[in-house]
Amino acid sequence: MAEPAKLQLLTHKPGETGFQLHEIHSSQAYLGYRPQRVPQETWAITAQPKSPDGRHNYVLKNLQYNRYLLIDEKELFLWEFFDGSHSLEEIARSFHHRFGAFDYSVIRQLLPKLH
Repeated sequence: MAEPAKLQLLTHKPGETGFQLHEIHSSQAYLGYRPQRVPQETWAITAQPKSPDGRHNYVLKNLQYNRYLLIDEKELFLWEFFDGSHSLEEIARSFHHRFGAFDYSVIRQLLPKLH
């Protein structure tokens, strides 16, 4: 029988230069892990004009390092739920209700972009 899937999380403590790797069983993470973004005062989001194909994009600005990241509507939805008060289960359910299906590739693409 195959091992249960695991999530690998990079964590960083303030004042330290390196990252630490933590592994969590996916079932445990799905039920209890609550992703938390950086503090509110360190970022800003600006909506961009609607693109010719009708998509909405946003710029996520890191105010501390003056860096910019272009994110789409689905990534913005996830960013807003990464507030530390929603579990992955709640985020997945809300995402499904909003967009019709929960696409795990959105998270797999968003996390490296945020890093």
